[in-house]
Amino acid sequence: MADLVREAGGFRVLRVVDTPFYGEGTKAEPDVSRAVSWITAGGPPALVMIEQIGFMPTDRFQIFSAMRLMRYFGEIVGGVKGAHLPLKTVRPADWQKRVLGSPEKGGTKEGRRKRVKSKSIAECRKLYPAFDLVPPNCKNPHDGWSDAILIAHYGLLHVCGGQV
Repeated sequence: MADLVREAGGFRVLRVVDTPFYGEGTKAEPDVSRAVSWITAGGPPALVMIEQIGFMPTDRFQIFSAMRLMRYFGEIVGGVKGAHLPLKTVRPADWQKRVLGSPEKGGTKEGRRKRVKSKSIAECRKLYPAFDLVPPNCKNPHDGWSDAILIAHYGLLHVCGGQV
């Protein structure tokens, strides 16, 4: 989850947090009320952008994971709508094409995923160099944070037209 603010000359990353969960391991559930509280902490947002999920399970274990992920997505969307916040969902391919450029082609699915994540981190560092993508006590940048920031960036520029 990322929060961007307008400043002279562009936007600045105000804060980034992981989606809050309560519970441990496979029993973890999204903490919708805490997520909505975080979203509205600085006042009502101009827009809440949530990445749509797309999942093509190939075995029964992946089906259970997909069902859990879809339920989490629905709970977060429901919490945002229940709080009467402006909401848009975006397909990963749409924001990635507009923000990162042409889609990755060739190689394995895992190889393409890694290249997209690397590209996301690089683009986020280019657009928001003052924001450190490396969480405390970690050595590597958090690609989930870069994705969250770039989805918010996409929303500001391509959904709101930069008029926030």
